[in-house]
Amino acid sequence: MNAKATYKILAIDGGGLRGIIPHSIMERLDNASSGWRQDINMFAGTSTGGLISLCMAHCMSPSELLNVHADKGPSIFARSLWQEVKSLNDVTGPKYDSTNREQVCKEVLGNISLGDLRSKDGSKGHVVITSFD
Repeated sequence: MNAKATYKILAIDGGGLRGIIPHSIMERLDNASSGWRQDINMFAGTSTGGLISLCMAHCMSPSELLNVHADKGPSIFARSLWQEVKSLNDVTGPKYDSTNREQVCKEVLGNISLGDLRSKDGSKGHVVITSFD
């Protein structure tokens, strides 16, 4: 009998600065069972979870991610009065402007594309980032 291979997806929710919670959980998993991330076939995320997913697919550790989140989070999730007015207090647009988030992504990830992400075995890394425009 031929068993089907399992395809494992790690999905990480958004939540602004609450993204520290998934970092803490993943760091505990690293301490309890090193290598657990090697079995993940796809990283998926929304908002903060998207940034975490990209970094995880880029082989950053949860502790490195936590440092980025702590250092850069306040600028990523800063809200101006103009943003609130422009989005009608989040009714017609995103809660946070994407400018700072994009800058942090460039600083942290460099000039990579999704096609550049590779898993440990050299195969293409799979990442899903949900968004809206």
